Amino acid sequence: MKEDQKHIKAFELFYSLNGKPTLKNGTRVAQECHISLRTFWRWYKGLNWKYKVDQRNIENSKKLAKKTDETVLDIKANYRSEIKAQFNILKKIFRKNKNTIITVKF
Repeated sequence: MKEDQKHIKAFELFYSLNGKPTLKNGTRVAQECHISLRTFWRWYKGLNWKYKVDQRNIENSKKLAKKTDETVLDIKANYRSEIKAQFNILKKIFRKNKNTIITVKF
């Protein structure tokens, strides 16, 4: 079966309904796309929508993982720069007060 625009529109609606092949989802796609429920199931099987849903979920997971990794790296970089800035302030204090004994308790 060759996929065209009406199939893509139906698939996008189906995917937006969590891509679960339920009677409720099939009925909604059929109604909104002006097709029969039988046609929906034929498209679902013939155009391999289960595979397409799985592939899109994998792609979305990879994008989310990449974004999460970038966010974590940004947070770490900001944390390191904040530590460095605080350390520089502390070094200036130590240089200014060379003869003062500072006791640190933990």
